[in-house]
Parts: sequence; structure tokens; C-alpha cells
Amino acid sequence: VVSTQSTGVGGCVTFTCHIGSVPSPEVTWWRGDGQLNPIRNNNTKITMEDGYSTLELCDLSTEDSECYNCLGVNIEGVNMTTGMLKVVAPPQITTPPQDQSVTEGMFVELVCETTGIPQPEVRWLLDGETFSDRFVLQSGTALRFTNISVAQQGTYRCEAENPAGTTFAEATIDVTSVDGNWGEWSAYSTCDEDCGFGEQTRKRVCNKPRPSLSGASCPGDSEETRDCIIKECPVEPRWSAWSEWSECTPTCGPGNHTRARTCLNGDSCVGDEFKTEPCYTKPCPVDGGYSEWSTWSLCTEECGGGNQTRTRTLR
Repeated sequence: VVSTQSTGVGGCVTFTCHIGSVPSPEVTWWRGDGQLNPIRNNNTKITMEDGYSTLELCDLSTEDSECYNCLGVNIEGVNMTTGMLKVVAPPQITTPPQDQSVTEGMFVELVCETTGIPQPEVRWLLDGETFSDRFVLQSGTALRFTNISVAQQGTYRCEAENPAGTTFAEATIDVTSVDGNWGEWSAYSTCDEDCGFGEQTRKRVCNKPRPSLSGASCPGDSEETRDCIIKECPVEPRWSAWSEWSECTPTCGPGNHTRARTCLNGDSCVGDEFKTEPCYTKPCPVDGGYSEWSTWSLCTEECGGGNQTRTRTLR
């Protein structure tokens, strides 16, 4: 019976082989394609007892990991049984992570290089607990922080494990936040009016340095404005508002009234300076008088003396 076995570096294993046949076979042990010889192989011992052949291997190294065959041969034929030996080496951390003091927002890398057979699996813990952080990239066995924050500081443990054992190394990251500070003011912009009063602005950026994620922003305003004037604007002539209407003349019956306006900033205003419109305040009083006399009536007598009359009315 030859089985698959596993042991650590420097350990021992025993393979046992029983091949029953008549006549008794000649039994040999093979490692891969090479026959084992205890004389040439100091860590090898082969014994035969009660039909069982035993292969004992000691002081093993990782190079001894191989397929081992028990071969029985007699005049009737050949029979072989096979086993597998796996020599494992416990994990070792050859490049441990290092303590770091950094500023928030920096790129940080924690390296943890390992050896072991089989190759150890590596996992990271933060302050003794597993973590999942989408802002952390794991490349092979290294942790990379592309834009580290204060919330990500702490003690990081690199654990390496394989069937031969477990080991670890720790490093602490201290993260300092950064408060923002203003850069220099820019030059003032061009006045936004070609004549008369306008405004011009200047700006500054909070980048000397920029505030980190948890740092304080720059106090005050990022933009500043002041009044400006390039030249006085030319003044166009224009009319003043119309004056009130004058009193109606005459004061009774039909008449006229007038209003006026003044040309400001010169004398080239277009339009009339005065405007006259008809007006009527009240009817005028009328004195009494007679109408014209009517014509004389016929004589009251056809002959001799008589009378004629005429009339007028009071109006």
C-alpha cells in the first residue's frame, strides 16, 4: 500500500508496499524515473519483512517532493504501485510592510513578500479585523492606497498561510490631514464697461496646498470685485420732461394752453420745444341788449292821419 503523504522540511515519511505472488518478487523502489539506492541516498532506508517492503525517507527537503513507485518483478511479470510525497515549507515573510507617516491624499503602498511551499496565501487585517475598502487596491500581496484618508490609518497585518504553518508581520500607517491655503490672487480682469463705471474681478484658488479630504477649506472668498472706469461716456442730448400745462387763455370760452420742455446736454434735440392745444374752461357771461328794429307796420288809416309801429326784442 503506497499512499500520498505530506510532511514538512526536515521530516520523515514511510511508504509500505506489499506485492504478494509466487515465486516471491524482487522489489525495488523508484523516485520518478530513478531507482533509489540506500547506499547512494543517505536519507533513504529500505527494509523487507514478512512480504512487506518499507521505504523510509528522512531529513527531507522540498526537492524530495516526487512520485515514489514500488516495483515488484518475478518470472510471472511486473507489478507496480505508486505514491506521492509532498514536502512543504512553512511560510516566511521576506519583505515585511513598513511603518509610515503620510499626508492625507498621498499614494501609499504596503509590501508583503513571502516564500513557502506551497506558495502561501496572503490576507490583510486592519486593527485585527478583515476589511473591504473599494479605495484600496491589492496587487499580488501588496496593498496600494491611491488617495489615502485619515479613516484608513491604523495597524495593518499581513498574514501568510500554507499547509505548513502561518506567520504574520505588522505595520502602522499614521495619516495627517491637510488644511487648505490660498494661492496668489490673479490680475484684475478688464473693466466690463467701455465707458462710465463698471466692475473688474480677480480670483484665487485654494491650492497652496489644497485641503485634504478631512482638512479645512480656505477661509474667505475666491473672487474679489472692485469699481473701475476707463473714460467718461459721451452724453447724448435729450429732452427734459414736459412742464405742466399753462392756464387756458382766455379764462372763459374757447382758448389755448401750452406746455414746454428743455433740451438737455446741448441744443440738438429732435422735436418741438413747445406744444399748444385747445382748451375750454367755462362759458363767458353775456350782457343784455335789444335786437334790431323790425320794419314799420302798415298805416292804421287808409286816408287821413294814422299810425305805424315797429318792434325790437330784449336779448
